[in-house]
Amino acid sequence: MGKYHITSVLGFTVQVMGSAEWETHLLEVNSHAKAGKTTYVRENCRMSLFENRGKSALLVIDVQNGVVDNAFGRESVIAHISEVITKARAMNVPVIWVQHSDEELEIGSDSWKIVPELEPGSDEVIIRKLFRSSFVETQLSELLASLGVDHLYITGAQTNNCVRHTCHGALELGYDITLISDAHTTSSYEWKGRNITAQDVINEQNDNLSGYRLPGRKAKVVESAAITF
Repeated sequence: MGKYHITSVLGFTVQVMGSAEWETHLLEVNSHAKAGKTTYVRENCRMSLFENRGKSALLVIDVQNGVVDNAFGRESVIAHISEVITKARAMNVPVIWVQHSDEELEIGSDSWKIVPELEPGSDEVIIRKLFRSSFVETQLSELLASLGVDHLYITGAQTNNCVRHTCHGALELGYDITLISDAHTTSSYEWKGRNITAQDVINEQNDNLSGYRLPGRKAKVVESAAITF
């Protein structure tokens, strides 16, 4: 089986292995964990649960007029998203746009439109959604499969709604993710008589996802300036 060392994850005994051994034992993870047996986690290598993939894509989630009109650091965040889009295009990394619609974001309305500072390319796909997760009742999973993508760079709005649910949805489906820490935003709001500041929400999300792992996949949080694809 090769060299490994023993550690513990949520009370289970874990053997941390290299990439070669991982492929052999990947299918044992869920059944063994449920039985309280030894399970396996890769270390220091690209993860995800997908075979025969290995590409990345950039998600730009709900950067629409009605979503970010009062968002924290709007101009700065949009500038960082634009910077990352430029890098992705230069490296031929697919840029995938996500556009939400509901009673406040009616299709075709000014609020529904993507902000004027950002413009999807003619060959870039726009995924339309109705729910907070970009994966629910959309063609995003099929698109990513067709592109061979197993790693998502995530930007957009709102941090505590569609960005958060898409991050966790991606991880649960088996993707590795990189949340770009200065390229997502939200708005402050009141909850049970308390003011919840957008800055606190953004900071909490960045902290919460940093280093987060599920069996076979992981999350990273990286500033836009450090993104190289």
